[in-house]
Amino acid sequence: MKNNDVEKMLDRSMTVGDVIEALKRLPKDAPVGFISPYGDYHKTMQFLNITDVRTIEPHEVIETTAYSNSGLRLRDRESDDESASQVVVILE
Repeated sequence: MKNNDVEKMLDRSMTVGDVIEALKRLPKDAPVGFISPYGDYHKTMQFLNITDVRTIEPHEVIETTAYSNSGLRLRDRESDDESASQVVVILE
């Protein structure tokens, strides 16, 4: 995970503390998800439910990719598959 391109992109991410502070202002029973561009011609913004929050696993790696609007992907080193997209992963 520790390559310069990835680190530069992650430097723009909110920290756990930032997220906690932002969430304190919202109702505790409000649904949580994240919005991501679908990548289609109409510039559809998709809403994805968050189904889990966890830390990155030792067998996973964050790397650059040209196939994502973010420029990053989470990949399982053991299976070469991309990890589930509806999980919030906390980097330690």
